[in-house]
Amino acid sequence: MRRRSRVHGRNRRIGFRSVRPLTPLRQKSGKMVLCWLVEADIDLGRFSNNLMTLETPTVSGRMGRFAECDRATYMPADLAMRKILPGQRGFVAQALNQLGAG
Repeated sequence: MRRRSRVHGRNRRIGFRSVRPLTPLRQKSGKMVLCWLVEADIDLGRFSNNLMTLETPTVSGRMGRFAECDRATYMPADLAMRKILPGQRGFVAQALNQLGAG
């Protein structure tokens, strides 16, 4: 819950007009993924992401740093449904439903 409040606080500071949480989705791996629908004028040319530290391979003791997201782009919903991971397609469907386009 703390992570969610930090994300929302940061979003308000950078000018999002609205931030609506979507229903979290559990992936095949068991990982729970959180996603938000935001309304804002976002300049994707200024996109940057965070790095995460991950042990790879698992139980090897070797840690690597990886980008959490490799790019951000706008695309039509039908293309997004083809490109997104199957376990995350529900986020696109939820967003379309909330926007009245689904």
